[in-house]
Amino acid sequence: NLYHSFPTQRTVLVTHSNAALNDLFEKVMARGDVDERYMLRLGAGERDLQTTSKHDFTKTGRVAHILSRRAELLEIVQCLSESLGVSGAAVRGVDG
Repeated sequence: NLYHSFPTQRTVLVTHSNAALNDLFEKVMARGDVDERYMLRLGAGERDLQTTSKHDFTKTGRVAHILSRRAELLEIVQCLSESLGVSGAAVRGVDG
């Protein structure tokens, strides 16, 4: 498995058609080897992708997922900060 053999590397799948790419994408998802948060489907066929996942694998969907996850983590940090009596908000702007 390329994903597990080279965990610091990225894998790109290129096919001759959207249907072939969707088929490969669905098979990778079905195996469960790759965490869904690391998967991105580019191209016109992304709206035809048939998965049981609640995730949106488009560029916009992936960005929305990361921003949502960021908000969840910041909320946890804020709660920890308040419980420890540390002053200051855990919220950061777009600059970090």
